[in-house]
Amino acid sequence: MFRRMFCWAWGHAVDNRVYRDHTRACTRCARECLGDDNGVVRVGHTLSCFLREPEKAWRMYRALAAALLGRRPNAAHAALARLEEAGRLTGIVTQNIDGLHQAAGSRNVLELHGEARHLQCLACGRLEPARVAHLSPGPAPHCADCGAFLKPNVVLFEEAVRDLDLAGDLVRTCDLLLVIGTSAQVVPASDLPSRVRSEGGSILEFNLEPTELTASGLGRSGTFVAGRVGTTLPLVVERALTR
Repeated sequence: MFRRMFCWAWGHAVDNRVYRDHTRACTRCARECLGDDNGVVRVGHTLSCFLREPEKAWRMYRALAAALLGRRPNAAHAALARLEEAGRLTGIVTQNIDGLHQAAGSRNVLELHGEARHLQCLACGRLEPARVAHLSPGPAPHCADCGAFLKPNVVLFEEAVRDLDLAGDLVRTCDLLLVIGTSAQVVPASDLPSRVRSEGGSILEFNLEPTELTASGLGRSGTFVAGRVGTTLPLVVERALTR
C-alpha cells in the first residue's frame, strides 16, 4: 500500500471548454486592444508588458476572468479533497489559478502559477481580494496604500513560479505521484515526475490519452488510467479508501 501520495493536478487544458473560452477571450481582447491577434502574449502575459501598458493588459485580464466566473469544483476535485481528509494525500501541486481545489475542500495546495482570488501590488507587496467590480470596464485598479497599478496575483512570463521548493519537498517524501489532466511538459514543474522516479516512487497518470510522460515510464508500480478524470479519479479514490 502506498503511504505517502501527492498530486500534480490539472494543467492548462483539462477542461477543453474552459480552454476554448480563454482562447476566444484572449483573441477578442487582442483585437480590441491591438488591432490583431498577435498581441495576446506580447501585452497580457509578460511582466514587462504589464509594467509598460497596464491599462491594455487589464482589458485582457477582465476578459479572462469573465471566462472563469461561475466555475465550480467537479467530482475529481472532490475526490482529491476526500483523499486528503482521509490522510492519504499529502498535498496538491497545480498550475491552475482558479482556486477550485480549495473550494472543494483541499487544504495543502501549492499554486505554482499563483491564484486569481487576489490582486497584488508589485511596488509595496499589498494583496487585496479580487472583486467582481474589478471586471467592470474602466481604469486599471490601483493600490490603496501606494497608488501603483495592481495586477492579478498570478505568475506572468518573466516571473518565477511559486512554491517549487515546497513541491520538491513533497517529491522527496512521496511513494506515489498522481499526475492528473496535464501534459507534464510545462517547465520547471515537468521535472517532478522524474524526481519521483529517481527516489524510487511511482506515478499514477490520469489523462484522456497517453502522453510523453507515459512513454518515458511511470515507475515500478505506476500505471496509466485513460478517460475523463471526473469519472476515473473518483472511482480510483473510492476503491483506495474502501480496501
